Amino acid sequence: MIPALTARTNSTKQVNLSSVCSTGVAEESSRHALDMAQKLSHQLRAAERRIAELEAEIAAYRNRAERAEQWLHKVYTEIEDRFLRQKR
Repeated sequence: MIPALTARTNSTKQVNLSSVCSTGVAEESSRHALDMAQKLSHQLRAAERRIAELEAEIAAYRNRAERAEQWLHKVYTEIEDRFLRQKR
């Protein structure tokens, strides 16, 4: 073979090999990015479900606190009424 032709052939092979390697790296990087996006998407959905659960708990505790306040007010007024009646 002619040395110049051999050098050109080797150079072409190296460029092709470099392209194949670059494509493989890009594909791996793309797969990794997609995997991470899916993982983060699952985590986000789980966090949103947990937030909804916590908001429901907050609503339940607020309702419970309101009922407790109403009960305390009722007890307070009954006690107040009894003491006022006793003083008369």
